[in-house]
Amino acid sequence: MPIREGLARLDGVAFISKSPDVKAGTCELRLEAGRFMDPFSLSNHIFNIRVGARVRGVEATVAGLVERSGTNLVLKMRNTNTVFQLAPLSRKVQQIVATKQPQPATPAEVGAFASLKEKLKKARAYTITGPLVQSPDGSFILEVRSSTSGARTSPSAATQKVSARF
Repeated sequence: MPIREGLARLDGVAFISKSPDVKAGTCELRLEAGRFMDPFSLSNHIFNIRVGARVRGVEATVAGLVERSGTNLVLKMRNTNTVFQLAPLSRKVQQIVATKQPQPATPAEVGAFASLKEKLKKARAYTITGPLVQSPDGSFILEVRSSTSGARTSPSAATQKVSARF
């Protein structure tokens, strides 16, 4: 079974890229409005469809309300109870295919979290893109690779502002 067919079996899938991004070694998956899939569940699904692919990381694009929580920044995903702790980028999900190493981050990507933290004076809608990791306590950390003030509208009203690259 091709990976695209296996991904289409996931509940709530709105879009799957027709072909992978061969330069970055990733593919894109978008979920329907209000849906969220944790990286562990996605990884298990990919393993269970037995197509020889694996998830080395998940990058998410999430729209929601960014606010301060003590000294931290959090993003509250719209229409859900999902909250992501925001953190600086540690490494990109995209890879250099020939070496199977992560692509180096640009200076703007490295500084995206600090820039967001400096700009944020009060809670505001943002779209955040970056690697999504699950901490040992089960909470989600979204590393900030880029941020855009305001919530982007999706190409289709049925898609959630969450897309995954893996």
